[in-house]
Amino acid sequence: MTTNSNLKALILVAGRGSRQGGLTDDTNKSLLIVGKNPILWYSIKNLIETGVENICLVTGYKSRKIHTFIRKNFPNDKITFIFNKIFLSTNSIYSYYLARNFFYKSNFFRLDGDLVYSKNILRELINSNKKIVAAVEKKRKKSSEELSVSVGTKNRQIKKYCKTLSRKEAFGDAKGIEFVTKEASGIVSNSLVSMIHNGKINEYAEMAYQNIINNGGVVNYSLLEPGDYWCDVDTNQDLETAIKNYSKII
Repeated sequence: MTTNSNLKALILVAGRGSRQGGLTDDTNKSLLIVGKNPILWYSIKNLIETGVENICLVTGYKSRKIHTFIRKNFPNDKITFIFNKIFLSTNSIYSYYLARNFFYKSNFFRLDGDLVYSKNILRELINSNKKIVAAVEKKRKKSSEELSVSVGTKNRQIKKYCKTLSRKEAFGDAKGIEFVTKEASGIVSNSLVSMIHNGKINEYAEMAYQNIINNGGVVNYSLLEPGDYWCDVDTNQDLETAIKNYSKII
């Protein structure tokens, strides 16, 4: 399986970031500063250094701020935009759906836009040699906000994505980063079309994979290694945590 050619990345940055309170009144959550740079800067740098040559950002809230940021910081890189006109009334699965023509027949990463993470996670996903593989951290469930996964007993297969999994059922957390090969890109696209056509516009992007699993398909997971760092910046406390761990992402 060749993954170094036609390598793309899709970053979903349409959301309002309401749990950040006043910090996002005038900017997109992905542009909040961690260390010396915005969250989105680190993600794009990681992707480019991993070999990604074509990036798509699905924007919505404060989209002009993101356009300005890209023009200033990545003027020579191939970065395109898709605007989610109904971002206020949809969730990330709809933004994912809007980008289906971008990633079709390509090897690609799909990422949430509010993540700071170590670059090694991207390499681990590619090196898994799986067609659809998600970054997962094995950990005890602590909060109902965590998108937990239950898993099978062989081949590192995910059985279920769900926030309401019990502590006994939950194997760990989905980290909002996946890798999909060009052979599986059509499967993901078809799943998204099916979900949206059935009115599932307010689901998380990961529910496209759950739909694949429900229909007999396979979605694998790659475990975060001990040296990996990841933080989902949903709240002000998350932002403080990311800032304190700045050295782990550079």
